[in-house]
Amino acid sequence: MIEESGFGTNSKNSHLLEATPIAYQSLDNEGRILEVNEAWLQELGYRKEEVLGRWFFEFIYPSAIERFKQTFKEFQQSEKLINKIEFPLLKKSGDIIHADYTIRLEKDNEGNFSRSHCIFNDVTEQIRAEKTQSVLHRILEAALKTENLYQLLDVVRDELSQFINVDNMYLALYEAEDDTLYFPYQHDNKVVYPSLPAHKKLTGYVIKTGKSLYADEKTQKILYDQGKIGKADKGTEAKIWIGVPLKSAEKTIGAICLQSYDNPKAYMKEDMHFLEIISDTIALAIIRKQSDDALIESELKFRTLYDNTTVGLYRTTPDGRVILANSATLKLLGYDSFDEMAARNLEEESHYQNYNREEFKNKLEKDGIVTGLESVWKNRFGEKLYVRESAKAVCDDNGKIIYYDGVFEDITDKRQMQKALLESQERLSLALESAGLGLWDKNYQTGKVYRNEIWAKMLGYDLEEIEENSEFFINLIHPDDLEHFKELYEKAERGESFKFELDHRIRTKDGKWKWIYDWGRIVERDKKGNPLRAIGTHLDISHLKETESELRKHQEHISLINSILRHDISNTFSVIKSALNIYRKNQQENILDEADIQIKKGISLINRMKDLEEFFLSLSGLLKMRLSTIINDIAFSYFDLDIEVNGDAEILADEALVSVFDNLFSNAVKHGKADKIKIDITKKNNLCTISVADNGVGILDEIKEQIFDKAFKSGKSGNTGLGLYIIRKTIDRYNGKIYVEDNLPRGTKFIIELKGAIS
Repeated sequence: MIEESGFGTNSKNSHLLEATPIAYQSLDNEGRILEVNEAWLQELGYRKEEVLGRWFFEFIYPSAIERFKQTFKEFQQSEKLINKIEFPLLKKSGDIIHADYTIRLEKDNEGNFSRSHCIFNDVTEQIRAEKTQSVLHRILEAALKTENLYQLLDVVRDELSQFINVDNMYLALYEAEDDTLYFPYQHDNKVVYPSLPAHKKLTGYVIKTGKSLYADEKTQKILYDQGKIGKADKGTEAKIWIGVPLKSAEKTIGAICLQSYDNPKAYMKEDMHFLEIISDTIALAIIRKQSDDALIESELKFRTLYDNTTVGLYRTTPDGRVILANSATLKLLGYDSFDEMAARNLEEESHYQNYNREEFKNKLEKDGIVTGLESVWKNRFGEKLYVRESAKAVCDDNGKIIYYDGVFEDITDKRQMQKALLESQERLSLALESAGLGLWDKNYQTGKVYRNEIWAKMLGYDLEEIEENSEFFINLIHPDDLEHFKELYEKAERGESFKFELDHRIRTKDGKWKWIYDWGRIVERDKKGNPLRAIGTHLDISHLKETESELRKHQEHISLINSILRHDISNTFSVIKSALNIYRKNQQENILDEADIQIKKGISLINRMKDLEEFFLSLSGLLKMRLSTIINDIAFSYFDLDIEVNGDAEILADEALVSVFDNLFSNAVKHGKADKIKIDITKKNNLCTISVADNGVGILDEIKEQIFDKAFKSGKSGNTGLGLYIIRKTIDRYNGKIYVEDNLPRGTKFIIELKGAIS
């Protein structure tokens, strides 16, 4: 069966992964999740069984999926084994986190990409700060350079488009005197209004309450039912709508709003929060166009944001002067005041340790921006500081760089943990290679099925010989298992079950049958619920099935031994008891001789069953046994029964065969009232036929088909047919046959067919 981890991570390394606070995952070469640790699960809010085997793309924010796929493909095609990438992830709660990924690619002996090991840091706050910083900077800059409000709002929309869907965006200003909304800026796919009454409008509701609103269809219905908003004009109903109030120091002046008419998931609450962060700056920029006083207020707001952010923000000139630094920068670098830091010239004494400032400047001059640069700095006291930095070159109207704006965070602790994790990954790599699972991936749109090399080798094929279609695999399934397989698979396709799993047989290339454990599920569907993609695994469990089969055989053998002992010993003790009762009454010495014979018979039976048990446990084949020897040994204990034996042969059997003839003789005397038995032995073409005929009362025709059943009872005594049941089970185990017929003119004849021993 599949291990809990999914792909064979050994316990030592597994414990190490679970102990590290850095989120870790491994992916196969198609992007499916092979393993995650506890830190990863806590970051995204999932349980392990909810993520293993799923496409990693399912956890990426939709707008970033294609970028990730393309980058991941480029990583695989490059010679660089360790790469970095940043992209947003979706938590189970629906929230977004921005992950800074370090990806280590693993290649097989032939140099082909086989899987990847990934760790990530949650840089949501940093990204938000960087994003906010960038947008704020551009908006403030636009407030100074643009000539009118519409141009300013065009810049705002352009900046927002980098992070939010702005297909339908408008800005409304509110006039309290006539309770009217005016729209100085609208970009909408359906309608454009110069003005509207604010009463019972979503925009008016946001402005009057002074609170942001994330309004999906459910929220809009609640507000409508409460009488707080009215019906939207026909054809303009929004599937999702967000609005953020724009405030001055004294009042709410308007709102910035986004909406989608057809996609209820176009926006997330994070988008609204981002608008909230920049809303003050937008409002201040708008007021700046209306009043010089508003510009002063916007600068104060910006300074507050600049100083209160938790990441380091700075502004430096190309000649090395520090002209701005927020409190976080001073704290991280160990300075008590800005003046103390500003006294230090970066051209003369850089904070950088592992590369010089000139290289940093050259990159900014060439590209205009540095993003996610990791480097080692020194603080004021000369101590190492690992940082992740982004910076942007700001130019004057002539294109000359006048300063650099940057943001950085201290990643010293994360870097040390990352190093420890990368070291542990080296130790894990060998364990991960031993997964040994056959993988398949079916694309319903193309009809193609991808299978990995382990899957091919499991069945004795080279990967190039495998056809990329479903029929190739279907034609390999054992006919007796095919109907059940199709039933479970089609049930999963219809969505009636989350997954399908079963054991079934599959034909290998050399025509043999192999047992596999088959697990799979539909991982992607279209809007109508039709399957688009399914994935699954195959595990060779032939050895397990063989072990189970041997165990069942042993259980049957032990059950047979117990049945023989219970039945035959019981019969022996009954004879001894009867002999002793007769002796007590008549004091006949010969009766004691019979009892003695039966006691020896019972001891012999117990010894034979012991030998038979050892025979079973040794897994030996059947032995050569001479029929005349066995029959004569048994006949010794039936001194009052005339037994005639004609012919002889060697057959393949074991010690249980003694019980077969013993039960036949006992039944003939006890139930058939016979005093004579004739045994004829013939052999033809390696088939030995044994006829055991008595002169007893015979067996009724209506019960001849039932006498070998375990639970069969007959006669007033209610005796069971256990003896005949034991006989049949023993003969079955020898791959022989037994049946009954009349012995004319009187009695019963049992016919036994056994395989003869080859001389």
